[in-house]
Amino acid sequence: MSAKRNLTFYATALIGTALGTAAGLLLAPKSGEDTRKKLKRMAGEISEQFPSMEDLRLKGRQVLKNAPDLIASRRKRPSNIIQLYREKED
Repeated sequence: MSAKRNLTFYATALIGTALGTAAGLLLAPKSGEDTRKKLKRMAGEISEQFPSMEDLRLKGRQVLKNAPDLIASRRKRPSNIIQLYREKED
């Protein structure tokens, strides 16, 4: 569940940063042409990050999908260690 929260946090932070930057540009006392150029550049930078965000989202889903198996295998591990210790005692 923690991986899902982290993914949501980072996605929200990225969106918030983009919206805050856009609002700052729109409210700044610059000419319309300068603002449009900055917005266009920002849109390009954000679109370049989306493939990596998609990869991050897919990896997050994969982690969530594999988490129950990983947890189950870790739960078995201590009992295996105890069993190995007992066998060595004999």
